Amino acid sequence: MTTPTPPVGTPTQLAHPWRAVLRIFVAAAVAVLVRWLAARGLDLTALSEAMVDSIVNALAALVLGFVQWLLTRQWVENWLRRYAPIFASGVHTGARHRAED
Repeated sequence: MTTPTPPVGTPTQLAHPWRAVLRIFVAAAVAVLVRWLAARGLDLTALSEAMVDSIVNALAALVLGFVQWLLTRQWVENWLRRYAPIFASGVHTGARHRAED
C-alpha cells in the first residue's frame, strides 16, 4: 500500500502531521533538557526562588525558539533528510518540491 502524494500547495503540517508533532516534541524536549540543566547548573542562590524559576523558564523558552528557528533553516532540513529522515519536514516528498532537491 502506498501513501498518496498530497496535493500541490498543501502545507507540510497538514500533509505530514506526525512529522510536525515529532519535530515540536523534539524541540520541546531540548528546551526541557536545557531547563533541567540550568536549574542544576546555575548558581543563582542570591536571587529569590521565583526569580530563579523565571530566569530558567525564560532560558528554556529562548532555547525552544532557537531550536524551532533552526528547524526552518534549509541546511538543517538537508541534514535531517540525509541523516535523520524521520525528523525532516516532509517537503521533499511533495511533487512540487522534487525539482528543488
